[in-house]
Amino acid sequence: MFIDQPFKIGLAFYQSNINVENSEQAGLKIIRVAQTIIWSLR
Repeated sequence: MFIDQPFKIGLAFYQSNINVENSEQAGLKIIRVAQTIIWSLR
């Protein structure tokens, strides 16, 4: 998938910088990070 690589990068970046208890909120924030990375690559 197109989002797969940016998502993995975003996930690694997010996990290394932020600890979040609520997994759903974390997932949404990870998606936002991935989207930001995708936009930066365009």
